[in-house]
Amino acid sequence: MQEKERKPRVSLTIEQPLLDWINQEIKTKRFASQSHAVEQCLAAVKNRDYSKGLSLDVIESDPQLRSVAPFFHFEQVFEDKIFLKDDSANQTVTLQIKNKQLYCDLDRTTNCVHIGFAWAIDKVRAVLRDRIRR
Repeated sequence: MQEKERKPRVSLTIEQPLLDWINQEIKTKRFASQSHAVEQCLAAVKNRDYSKGLSLDVIESDPQLRSVAPFFHFEQVFEDKIFLKDDSANQTVTLQIKNKQLYCDLDRTTNCVHIGFAWAIDKVRAVLRDRIRR
């Protein structure tokens, strides 16, 4: 009987909020296990070009933003609204410019990871700088 070839293994440190999300997705049968979730998420990240139109310095400088950025996608920007897709929440997030500040409708705040991610998008940053200066 031939022994099955073992894949090399590594250990990862995953922050608790992300681990909680993974465990919740396992319950809903989106992932079969924690390792399956990590493999699927890494495969999705590998197949996307995140550097296009993003300021990676902004993302890399914030540990929380760095951990959630692979789950966020820019959809569209209008004069006073920005739409992002948040795969971890499985919904579209609307950010609005109110009183010269960016406001997140999902988190109901002016300071969250969605807003941090928006500032990392070149196209959005240009619109925000123009609108907030007015």
